[in-house]
Amino acid sequence: MGMPPQVELPYRYQLYGWPMISARPLPFMPPWPDAASTEEDSVEVRFGPVAVPADTPVYDDGFIALHADGSALLTYPEVRIAVAGGRTIRVDAPTDISDAYLHSCLSGAAMSVTSHQRGQPPLHACVLDIDGKGIAIAGHSGFGKSTTARALLLRGHRLVSDDHAQVDPATRLAQAAFPSMKLWTNSADHLGDTLDPAMKVSPMVGKYHLPLRESFRPTPIALTTVVILHPEPKLEHPTLRHLTTQEAAMALHHLVHRWRLAHAIDKGAAAFHWALALSQMVPVVILKRPDDLHQLDRLCAMIEGLAASTDRRTEPVR
Repeated sequence: MGMPPQVELPYRYQLYGWPMISARPLPFMPPWPDAASTEEDSVEVRFGPVAVPADTPVYDDGFIALHADGSALLTYPEVRIAVAGGRTIRVDAPTDISDAYLHSCLSGAAMSVTSHQRGQPPLHACVLDIDGKGIAIAGHSGFGKSTTARALLLRGHRLVSDDHAQVDPATRLAQAAFPSMKLWTNSADHLGDTLDPAMKVSPMVGKYHLPLRESFRPTPIALTTVVILHPEPKLEHPTLRHLTTQEAAMALHHLVHRWRLAHAIDKGAAAFHWALALSQMVPVVILKRPDDLHQLDRLCAMIEGLAASTDRRTEPVR
């Protein structure tokens, strides 16, 4: 570790509707569309030594340590990241860290912590623009969100965000993230994607970033449906069930990204109110799927059918 501290933040990007300013280039992030725009709500990414706080964390899962002042320390192999106030991310990493690994660190847990610190819980979901309708494909890690989303992109739809969805329940708006997604090698092989070794998510994981600039929608979209994937290995065909508002609130609450961290921050109050509010604005369905990549076309057709059948407006609620 040991990137020297830097003061100037000359590089400007946009992530989840927030300005992001950085001391070094972040080539995976979309550029900020107007350099003259206000930076009052910006996320600052700085580089330099990060010390381990002396106090005992109030929450520690071995990866994220939350301290009494609300700041968090993230510990990756060879990388340490401090996140404070929902505004400042400080990265202590080797000077030769790859852009792909740095992006993994910043766009994953660091951004999730930032969202929670801002009181804006993130949903564990990919968001797609399917024929002008905002569809969130939600689920726990390993449930097939990115694989299903990639299959839908190959059918002509557009990516809004991968794995982490920032949604305002009052407007239903899901903010755009960055023009790439993470794929496992078996999914990429099945879908015909060629993965670049330089795009490896981390040195320890057989997952890769897949650039998708031509399939990316850089503007927000109003959600019309949340589809929760649930793998059922013995199932022969995908099945669909619409949830009641009460069931939807509970399901969304459990799918808040890093929900244990949310509970440690405020006993889960922000996540609970967010899930309850969103369940009253957006239909939620459970889509059980076989553990079989050859069923992807059928799965995609069902999700496209959900998008086509919705009568909600694509414009945000005002």
